[in-house]
Order: sequence, then structure tokens, then C-alpha cells
Amino acid sequence: ENPDFWEAFRKGESSLPERPETAYDDALPFLGAEARRISRSAGLAPASLTAAKVYLHQQREHMAGVRRALQKPHFRFPIQLTNAFAALLPHLSEIRKEVQNFQIEALVAIERGDGDGAIDALQQTVALGKVAAKEPCLLGQLVGMACHQIALNGTERLLTWRPLSLQQLPKLERLIDDMQIPGGL
Repeated sequence: ENPDFWEAFRKGESSLPERPETAYDDALPFLGAEARRISRSAGLAPASLTAAKVYLHQQREHMAGVRRALQKPHFRFPIQLTNAFAALLPHLSEIRKEVQNFQIEALVAIERGDGDGAIDALQQTVALGKVAAKEPCLLGQLVGMACHQIALNGTERLLTWRPLSLQQLPKLERLIDDMQIPGGL
């Protein structure tokens, strides 16, 4: 998405092209104007569940691409550290957006009783948090911590709403263990 923007970022340009604003259904969990906060103790409103399913259907290919990218063992974003405090970090907001996508996926999986699907979406959230937390600047590490907090919130919702099988508990334990960032803030 937005190849001109990312090409300018890769080249180290100091001024990046404007990106188009994204409009979301007002009922879309976490992103919509009317559904930013989701209760852990109440079920999802039917309008929010419908909006989430439609959104995930539209994003399925994109999210599959993100999953493939997260399989890469090592990668970094081309930050111009020589720019010091003026260094551009637009990838951090994109990481946050991808985390919200997986947050919605986990929410829908929990609502339909799919513990494995929820755990997978939460694992992707943790993986995105690790990518951000490996950044050389403090802001990246803070974004990584926020991603892990979102994964913990999703885990709490999963444990509140769905019983897990004996096969799912070790997966959840690995998910929690993966939130460790050696050498991180």
C-alpha cells in the first residue's frame, strides 16, 4: 500500500508524501468511531461483530501478507539515525495498525468460540510487538510494549469468555513467554 510513500521513506527523504485517510465503519471494534472500547465482560454488539467480519474479509489478503512477513527471521526498517530527533518513524504507526487488525481477528475468533484462531491472532500481535521492540529508538520499544499489552488484553478476554483445551494451554503459555524481549526496555 502507498508505494510512493514507502519508496520515499526507503530513500531517506526528509519529507514524505501524504497518505490517504482510511475510513472505517463506525461500529468496527477498536477502529470505528462508536466502538473504540470493547468491554471484557460483555459480548460484542451485533453491529460491531458484523462490521468486524466484513472488515476482516476485506483485509484477508493483506493480513496473510503480514503473516508471511513475520515469518522472516530478521528485518529492520531503514531509519536514518543520523537525523537524530528528526528521524522519521512512519512504520511504527503501521505496526500499530496491523496490531489492531489482529486484535479484531482475535476478538471475532473469541466471539465464535475459536480458541486456536484467537491464539494465532494474539501470536501475530506479539510478533509485531517484537519487531517494534527491536527498534534502536525508545519510541519503537514503547510501541512494542503497547503491542504486548494489547496481546495481554486479548488473552484476558479469551480466558474470560472461552474455556481452553489441554492442547491450547501450552500455546498460550508460549505466547506469554514470547513477550520477553531480552535487552529491551
